Amino acid sequence: MPARLTALTYALLGDTRNAWSCWRRQAASWSSPNAGPVLAAGAGALAVRLGGVAMYHGKLEHRPEVGAGDTAHGGHIRASLALVQRGLWLWLAGAGLLAALSHA
Repeated sequence: MPARLTALTYALLGDTRNAWSCWRRQAASWSSPNAGPVLAAGAGALAVRLGGVAMYHGKLEHRPEVGAGDTAHGGHIRASLALVQRGLWLWLAGAGLLAALSHA
């Protein structure tokens, strides 16, 4: 459930149409049922592509490509941090609203 909520948050706060499309079409390509939705929706929300060959535990592995748009590079780090920060504020505001309503 937390991975789905994170993917939903990215889809709501980023490039929504692209994030939904990537999540729906690409999430299952990852072997992890939790990583796939988060990576696909996050990459789509930022309009970047993630995946490909990467080093894991000293071995080269090919990871499925997710997202759509430019290949992610160091310049996208600020945009990804901003997306995560907006998501954090959204969840804090929602929790605060629920707390206020429960005490009203």
